[in-house]
Amino acid sequence: MHPEARSIGRLLALAGWCAALSGGCHGAPLNGPRPAPRVDHLGSMREMIESGSAAGRVALSPLLGLRSLYALGPLEGLRGEILVWDGTPFIGRIDAGQLRVAADPDARAPFLVWSSVREWRELAVPAEAGTLAALEEWLPDAARAVGIDPGRPFAFLVLGAVRHATIHVVDLAPEAALTRESHDAARRPINLSDAPVQMLGFFAPDEAGARGVWLHHSSRIHVHLRTQLGTALGHVDDFSLAPGALLRIAWR
Repeated sequence: MHPEARSIGRLLALAGWCAALSGGCHGAPLNGPRPAPRVDHLGSMREMIESGSAAGRVALSPLLGLRSLYALGPLEGLRGEILVWDGTPFIGRIDAGQLRVAADPDARAPFLVWSSVREWRELAVPAEAGTLAALEEWLPDAARAVGIDPGRPFAFLVLGAVRHATIHVVDLAPEAALTRESHDAARRPINLSDAPVQMLGFFAPDEAGARGVWLHHSSRIHVHLRTQLGTALGHVDDFSLAPGALLRIAWR
């Protein structure tokens, strides 16, 4: 058996065991913050760059058996972006110079981060948290407000509309060598205005060691966005939220 398949099998078994124990592996006292549902990953940004390979070592299809799966990562070969939303795997690719979005359960990724979330806790996003950087700063307080421990990684959703957003889709040429520089140069920017969107993100505190794994070195969050009309999908670089946006934090 391929080592990645064994790893996925062990993670699926652990997820099932956790779900059987009182609704999840939380273990926190009822009167204190609890850990969010487990955040898992396979592969890493660092391994991808150091090996010079963006081969699709992580297959989506075995993970789609997890209940209420939410996941994100780059597409194999750095030819697009992946967003799994409640078990539906959406892929954004550049095709003939245009962004195309479609569902693809057979997609693979060089690295992937995910969580299985059946229940969320919701908060209104305040005006002062309406940009990507401001949301990142507010997230630990938001987690504490709903009883989730911000000292551990957690998944979150943002639902609403953006006044403006900048996203990108990686589109590395098949013949290009993979380096940090070629990775950055392969980003194809897309600008959105006045668009209803859904965003999936993962947060990790500095001590979790997620930077260089599934977080970029300069951030505590990794966020992908899909427009509700399904016409655009990509990695979020920045946004300005319209009033009325909601934050959902993984609960169980």
